[in-house]
Amino acid sequence: MKEPLVVESIDSTNAELLRRLSSGENLHKTSIIAFEQTAGRGRTGRKFYSPKNTGVYFSFVYVPEQRLVDPALITASAAVGVCRSIGSLFNVNSGIKWVNDIYVNGKKVCGILVEGYVNPKTEKLESVVVGIGINISMDTSDLPQEYNLSNAGGIVPYGTAPLVMRELLAKECISRIYKILDDDENIMDEYRKRSFILGKDVTVRPLALDSENAPSYPARAVDITDDASLIVQLEDGSQKLLHSGEVTLKLD
Repeated sequence: MKEPLVVESIDSTNAELLRRLSSGENLHKTSIIAFEQTAGRGRTGRKFYSPKNTGVYFSFVYVPEQRLVDPALITASAAVGVCRSIGSLFNVNSGIKWVNDIYVNGKKVCGILVEGYVNPKTEKLESVVVGIGINISMDTSDLPQEYNLSNAGGIVPYGTAPLVMRELLAKECISRIYKILDDDENIMDEYRKRSFILGKDVTVRPLALDSENAPSYPARAVDITDDASLIVQLEDGSQKLLHSGEVTLKLD
């Protein structure tokens, strides 16, 4: 594995790799690890809270040898790789909320953002940038209001993880995810087992790209397909296949 570039602070690890890709560099398996992001971002253009001294934020470029892997499967592979790494280094169980969030003890500790890079000359999707942000030890008593952090938490209690664990965790995640992708490992059975929404009532919020201004609706999460799509059952008993969107558990 190429040695990652490690920096204290950056605007966005994903943005930096996308900038480098635009220069025509061969960046397969190039990675950047940062301990703070000043302009971190998540799905659908949201800001991603990335303060210093609480977590680690990293991205890597992946160029499949034979074909471009479905971004949803890359997201699922990354999620499983992160869960395995958390278990290995911290000996805690983690679960996945479809499609890209990882939880420990009921709190979100990780988000994943996969972005494709289209070569402007060939107009082909040639590579993906996988961005991962992990809260290792987070003070949740004074979180900024501009972020939706009501479910945020850390892998371990605040102040109990040495700073050296940040780089170790990032490198462990990158190594495990590379192995999954290189081996073309079928991780979907494990992904389903780690999912904590299956069989439960959820609220589905479609992405604007799917249906502009579409309202949220109740459903039950039934299954996850081998291409990482979510099957939900609607109130009328019919089923719907979701390729994107967000789900939240309905609380009694």
